[in-house]
Formats: sequence, C-alpha cells, structure tokens
Amino acid sequence: MKRADLRAKQKAKRPSAWSGPNPRQIQAIKTLSREAGQTDAEYRDMLKGAFGVESCKALNPSQVSRLIEHLSRLTKSSTAKFQDHDRALPFSDLEGRPDHFATPAQLRLISAQWNKVTVFTKFEEQQSALENFLLQRFKILGVKGIERHEVGGILKAIKTMVLQQAKGAKP
Repeated sequence: MKRADLRAKQKAKRPSAWSGPNPRQIQAIKTLSREAGQTDAEYRDMLKGAFGVESCKALNPSQVSRLIEHLSRLTKSSTAKFQDHDRALPFSDLEGRPDHFATPAQLRLISAQWNKVTVFTKFEEQQSALENFLLQRFKILGVKGIERHEVGGILKAIKTMVLQQAKGAKP
C-alpha cells in the first residue's frame, strides 16, 4: 500500500470534529442526574441555564466534563450523612484545590453572606438556593465550582441584595 493511501485510510478512521458526548458519557450524565434527585425539568433547566442548550448532546468536550463533575458533586452531597455537625468547618474538605478555585474561606464567606438574604433556615435549603442563584446569575454550576476571580462579583451581588432588603425593596 502506498504511503498516501495509508495516510488517507488513517485519516478516515479519525473523527474529524466533535460530534457530542459518546454514549457512555450520556449514560453517566443521565444516571448522575437521577441519583442527584433531579427531575427531567430541573435537569433541562440546568442545561439551559448553565450552557444554553436543551440537550447534553449539544455540549462541547469541556462542558461535558464540567457537567459530569458537577453532577458527581451533587450526587455525593445528596447522599452524604452528617452525624457530627461540629466536626469540621464547611468546605474544609476543599483545602489544597488548584489555585484558580475559590478558597474554603472564600466559600464560607459567600455562604455566610447568602444566609443574610435567604428565607430558608435549613442548611441544605440555603445551599440549594445559593446554587440556584449562582446558576441563574453567574452560570456557575455549584458553590464548589466558583473560581477565585468570580468571588468579588458574587459577594458584591449578594451585598447589594442585603442592602436592598434593609431598605425594604425586593432583592
């Protein structure tokens, strides 16, 4: 076989462009979403809000990775049982993450500021409301996905809400 023919044959075997997530990735996304307790409507709203798509099949490779990581975190947090609430500070399990992510102290500050504006009293409900706020306002999939450069903007938005509530206006 000639070299040119061999190259053409090898090139034909390679995918020329991203054609969306493979079947295993799609299955992982669907399974994780179900395990996290999301309804189909919640799942679709999350896709639309975070990525501007209606289906996971329209995601690019980095979006697929981010979505799977986010759903994995949701699944772990939804099944975690805390027997001793005083054993560690919130987000202390995130120490040592890559430098581009917000520090645990920054995440605790955001969470504490959020608790000033939320109407919920249970921790899980407060965190869920914060995650919805982050998704709607900043297109961030969860508190643990906040990057350092985003902290200032998030705190500013929450502080504005606190001030609006103090003045009696709707947040």
